[in-house]
Amino acid sequence: MVRGVGEPGRRPPGPAAGLRAQGVLRDGSLVDDFLMSLPIGREVARRALAVLESA
Repeated sequence: MVRGVGEPGRRPPGPAAGLRAQGVLRDGSLVDDFLMSLPIGREVARRALAVLESA
């Protein structure tokens, strides 16, 4: 708790409370979101093409 902020200043977590993860490399440097987004996008595209080709 931060000094001067007590129970009245706290809110229960809810839809407005965000949660964000940050990737970290072995050397401790932060990972850019695109490093993870591109492989995820490739996998989504691969699965979509597989469904379209089988239809």
